[in-house]
Amino acid sequence: MIVDDRITLIGSANINDRSLLGSRDSEIAVVIEDKEVVNSKMDGRPWEAGKFSLSLRLSLWAEHLGLRPGEVSHIMDPIDDSTFKNIWMATAKANTMMYQDVFSCVPNDLIHSRAQFRQSFAHLRDKIGHTTIDLGVAQEKVEAYQDHDLKGTDPMDRLQLVKGHLVSFPLDFMCQEDLRPYFSEVSITHHHRFSISLYLVKLLTWLYILQGSACRCFTHFVNRKEKKKQRYYHTIIEILQV
Repeated sequence: MIVDDRITLIGSANINDRSLLGSRDSEIAVVIEDKEVVNSKMDGRPWEAGKFSLSLRLSLWAEHLGLRPGEVSHIMDPIDDSTFKNIWMATAKANTMMYQDVFSCVPNDLIHSRAQFRQSFAHLRDKIGHTTIDLGVAQEKVEAYQDHDLKGTDPMDRLQLVKGHLVSFPLDFMCQEDLRPYFSEVSITHHHRFSISLYLVKLLTWLYILQGSACRCFTHFVNRKEKKKQRYYHTIIEILQV
């Protein structure tokens, strides 16, 4: 982590008890705070950056963006729009489109519903000719519009245009679907009742731990035998404050 081009945190420790408690995982982290500063820019204004922190960020960003040595000066200001929007986000978007053209990646921002998901897979299956879809397999020819005509190009020619390592996260994938859990009393089966009961037990346990209050939960387990008879076993789980 690099903060304001002045302080650098390098290590394997995560921000949780497992890493920081001191008696669990073996971790290491080093905080480097520069004493030597160099003239730089931050949000369009002059800025005194740490020599090491700035050089490390520029090196990492140049690698991620696929910049040449003479282009590093374009990313000197990390939060200026000319850097973030015109270079960082633009590079990620362009790379994403090229990978999508070649590999038909899923998830992606072009699929907004389950219907589009099924239609996209069916179209790709018919195009490739496979009975099953192998995700991440490039097509022999990539279809692209050139001078208003649909033409096939070599996938490797398309991939040669990828710069660096950045891609966009598909935030619009399934955006038209309500992906929240839905429970209907009419359609809930005995198997679902068992799953929901376990979920409620876990939820109430966490409420007890977080709030320190006592609670009592009754869960009903259903055991379906080969015969049509159904046996209900009632298990009482009591969670009491000590």
